[in-house]
Amino acid sequence: MQQLKAGVRRYVWFLFVLWCVLTLGIWQQSKQTVQMLSTVNELGSKVEEVRNFFNFELPYRVQHVDPVSLKLQLVYSVRLQLEHEYLDGISPPDLTQLLYSTDRFLENAHTFIGSDNELVSLAEQLRNNRARDNNSDQVHSMYYRLGALVLESIFSDSATKADTYRELDSLFIASDSLMVDERTAFQRRLAQTSSVLAANAQGRYLAEQLLKPDLANQFATTNMALEQSLT
Repeated sequence: MQQLKAGVRRYVWFLFVLWCVLTLGIWQQSKQTVQMLSTVNELGSKVEEVRNFFNFELPYRVQHVDPVSLKLQLVYSVRLQLEHEYLDGISPPDLTQLLYSTDRFLENAHTFIGSDNELVSLAEQLRNNRARDNNSDQVHSMYYRLGALVLESIFSDSATKADTYRELDSLFIASDSLMVDERTAFQRRLAQTSSVLAANAQGRYLAEQLLKPDLANQFATTNMALEQSLT
C-alpha cells in the first residue's frame, strides 16, 4: 500500500511538473507572440508614414528628404528587431515574405529619395557654376538656361517632356562655341543633368510601386496570423 501511495505521489508530481513546463512554454510563446505583434504593428505604422510621403509632388518632397531618410532608418531598425524576434520565437508564423518585401520597399524608397536628392544637389551645383566671377557672358547665360530647366523639372514636374530634352540638345550644340575649359565643365553638367532627369523619371515608376497595397496587405495578413496563434 505504501508503495502504491508513493507511486501515485510520484505520478501526481510528474503531472504537476509537466503541467508547469507546458504552462511556462505557452506563457513564453504568448509573450513572444504579443511582442512580435507589437513590432509588426510598429513596422507597419512606420512604413505607412514613409509611403504617405510618396503621394506628394516633387516640390514638397525635395524639402523633406532628410526627415524621410531618418524615417527609413527607423523602419530598418524595427525590421531588424522583428527579424531577431522571429528567429528567437517558438514556432512563430512564417515572416520570411514580409521581411523580404520590407527589404524591397526600403531599397526602392532609398533609390526614389536619392533621385530627388540628386536633383536638388544638381540645382545647387548649377547655381554655384553660374555665380563664378570668371564666367563669360555666354556660359553664364547657358548655365542660367540649364538651371531653369532643372527648376522647371522640380516645380512643374516636366522632366519627361520632349521639349526639355530638345533644350538640352540645343545647349549641347551651343556649348561647342565655348572656350575649352568652359565647354568641358558645361558639357559635364549637361551629362549630369540628363542622367539626373532620367533617374527622376524612373523615380516616378518607383513611386507607383511603393504606393501599391501589396505590402500593406502583407502586414494585415501577418497581424491576423499572429492574433490567431494567440487564440
